[in-house]
Amino acid sequence: MGPPIHLPSSGSKLNETLKPLFDILSGASKTIGPAMGSGGFVDVRDVAFLHIWAFENSEKADGQRFCACQGYAPLQAAADILRREYRGTKIGERIPVGEPGAGYQGYNAETGRIEGLDYPEGRLRVSGEKATRVTGLRYIDFEQSVLDTAKALEVLL
Repeated sequence: MGPPIHLPSSGSKLNETLKPLFDILSGASKTIGPAMGSGGFVDVRDVAFLHIWAFENSEKADGQRFCACQGYAPLQAAADILRREYRGTKIGERIPVGEPGAGYQGYNAETGRIEGLDYPEGRLRVSGEKATRVTGLRYIDFEQSVLDTAKALEVLL
């Protein structure tokens, strides 16, 4: 996830990680799909940071591998964020509802906000803690990534 550096000529040409978000934003999806893979999430800008850090700090990286994962991010959470952000707009009218808060923990039905997005009980968890501990990275959170990405994709609507 994360805002692309270069946009294709249409939303149908987006890569497989951006297309599901675009389909929700554009209303092309009438339903909300399940989390992809483990549901783990990282913003592409954080991945870039880790690559550059490893290159510039080869002695600290010492051939180690780092899992880049900010946390859990099902598509329903993305739809919930987008519906709240675009409420009252033409874009907001197209965003499918799905089942707000379903499939993840942290949804506040009263405010429509996600407070502490977390994996549901029993779900495989991916941790990017080693990357933060060793590099000092502070991950871009899911909500910020969704909003920054949606803003970048608006021109394709």
